[in-house]
Order: sequence, then structure tokens, then C-alpha cells
Amino acid sequence: MVELVSANGAKPPADAELRLLYIAQRFIFKRTII
Repeated sequence: MVELVSANGAKPPADAELRLLYIAQRFIFKRTII
């Protein structure tokens, strides 16, 4: 899952479901760091 975010960088996927996953992953990742 993290690989998907890293591969796309700052560009979210065009697919709506993938975009939701992308946002969720970034949110969880930020909370994990903080």
C-alpha cells in the first residue's frame, strides 16, 4: 500500500476508489509519523 503512494508521489490516481485509498494512506502515514 505504501509502495502505491511512493510510486505516485504527489499525484493521486485517477480512479475514485484508488484516490480514496491514496488519501487514507497519506492520512494514516502522517498520523504514524506524528
